[in-house]
Amino acid sequence: MRLSLSVILCLLVLQAEAQFHNWSLWRFDHGRSAATPEQLSDSLYLQWQVKYSARIPVWDDPLNQNLMQFDRFFEPIVADNKIFLGFNDQDKVVALDINSGKELWHFYADGPVRMPLAANNGLIYFTSDDGHCYCLNADNGSPVWIISLAPSPLKLLGNKRLISMWPARGGIVIKDNIIYTAASIFPMMGTFIYAISAETGEIIWKNEGTGSNYILQPHSTPAFADVAPQGTFTISGDRLLVAGGRSVPAAFDLKTGEKLYYHLAASGKTGGAFTCGNDQVFFNHHR
Repeated sequence: MRLSLSVILCLLVLQAEAQFHNWSLWRFDHGRSAATPEQLSDSLYLQWQVKYSARIPVWDDPLNQNLMQFDRFFEPIVADNKIFLGFNDQDKVVALDINSGKELWHFYADGPVRMPLAANNGLIYFTSDDGHCYCLNADNGSPVWIISLAPSPLKLLGNKRLISMWPARGGIVIKDNIIYTAASIFPMMGTFIYAISAETGEIIWKNEGTGSNYILQPHSTPAFADVAPQGTFTISGDRLLVAGGRSVPAAFDLKTGEKLYYHLAASGKTGGAFTCGNDQVFFNHHR
């Protein structure tokens, strides 16, 4: 019931007769404002519902579930009269007709789809624990391009699933036809943060130099570590905010990929995967 409710609530505000804006990114825009210029009708009603099995989040313990909530529930996006959902248990993406709830198509990845999807100019984007970034045609689900974000096809058992050694849990954000994402959640194995052409899949820049830095941990002990990309990315002005799972986000230059700052030890044992912001400030959920 908890799962189906997350879909039903989306449908309550999308009346078939209404003119509406696309909700093409998680929380609407690249700042994750969760605000749309659309004016809702005074009378909302349920048009249809679909039911799926309960979600099983990637992390088991309560603290991690609180700080990294990205796959505890469905996080639908809306574009071109379709609703798009990612499945962390069936490793697929599904498109539903917005007027009827009928499944239009589905596409399978090679690992769990845990991060929210993104839409842009008739294309759908998502990452998977298989270490890849996918671009699909929104009309029929056919692949336009697929690129590996991981340095190798090696796999391991992680979170009770067979996944890439560098799972792609950098939740995609898009601005000016460029998508930003990342792979790897273990800095000691290298982290790979990308800017990619949304149209062609061409890599514009890649930062792979942050995983082996010798820095202080929140408990003031030094170690080889840095930001571990896990959560949905946010853009604040000319900065890319890279979610760090249970830690504070790191800031990167949007145009060059240069790391600007990552205040891990100074922030103490705080931080979480949720970040939103505007051009001046950002807000980060923590314990």
